[in-house]
Amino acid sequence: MTEVAASLGSDDTESRLLLRRAQLCVRELCLPLNMIDRHGETLTSTGLRRENDAEHSFLLALAAAALAEHVDSELDTGLVALYAIVHDLAETLTGDNPVYEPIYTAEQKEVVDSLATAELQRRFDVVSDRITSLLAAYLRFEDAESRYVYGMDKIVPYLTILELDRHPLRPDHSSYLATEAKARAKIARRYPKLLPLFDVVAEEVRSRPHFFTTD
Repeated sequence: MTEVAASLGSDDTESRLLLRRAQLCVRELCLPLNMIDRHGETLTSTGLRRENDAEHSFLLALAAAALAEHVDSELDTGLVALYAIVHDLAETLTGDNPVYEPIYTAEQKEVVDSLATAELQRRFDVVSDRITSLLAAYLRFEDAESRYVYGMDKIVPYLTILELDRHPLRPDHSSYLATEAKARAKIARRYPKLLPLFDVVAEEVRSRPHFFTTD
């Protein structure tokens, strides 16, 4: 029995058990996403600050769901939104993997995410096996929706940079181009239907010299 399962208690009433599950969900799955800062920025009522994983996941879910029908009318919009909501849950154990200062290679990230997902399933299936199973399904990339969300996850940061009209890191141009090439290759591998959108978004970013420092 996991610590999470043990904390539920075998003598709880049905309503009390549901309360405990809800508390565990918020404590162990939801709130930790708020504490994982990304290198991207978000706009708040008090100005700009670093974006966290919870904000990123919501933005991705809304944007990916809204654009899905315009990319492929056969995409399941509900499944797209769900995948986007859970896509970074493994980072509650692994932390973020920044684009400009990566901790893991792409290959290592796949392994680490898989191990973290297995640990999340071990801990939290008692809370919601549907959520942990959904994350595992997303990371297998076996359906069009998971691959589409993966591609949109690479594009949304570019869209945010354009809307805020600033790059939070102001990389030199050559460093930026290297990350752009990696992002394009990832999209081409998983969901090439998004390449036309990525190419035009990336072109817009490249055209704004104030986003970059001098090489």
